[in-house]
Amino acid sequence: MGTRQYNVLEGCSGGVREVEILIRDIDPRFVKKYEEIAAKRGESRNVVLVRTLEKNAVVGEVAEMERKYQDLVEKVLVTLQHQNEVMRQVESLMNELMGDDE
Repeated sequence: MGTRQYNVLEGCSGGVREVEILIRDIDPRFVKKYEEIAAKRGESRNVVLVRTLEKNAVVGEVAEMERKYQDLVEKVLVTLQHQNEVMRQVESLMNELMGDDE
């Protein structure tokens, strides 16, 4: 298979500085797919590819944040369950000291 080169990011305007990236050996079907997506959105292929690359760059960070959030939620749940049990014990002790038979 011959080498195909597509100049993907021609002067990306979304960042602090413009960078050009050259991607080699892309299957022409994928290039066509991105061109179709861009046409449907009324955007350039470059804009679609830049957004795709930017989203993919933060996927790992988002997954890590979600994991940390889930860990935090689980810790809060354990703490609340413990506090609930302590409150039941306090209530039981108060009832016992006050002579309530509930």
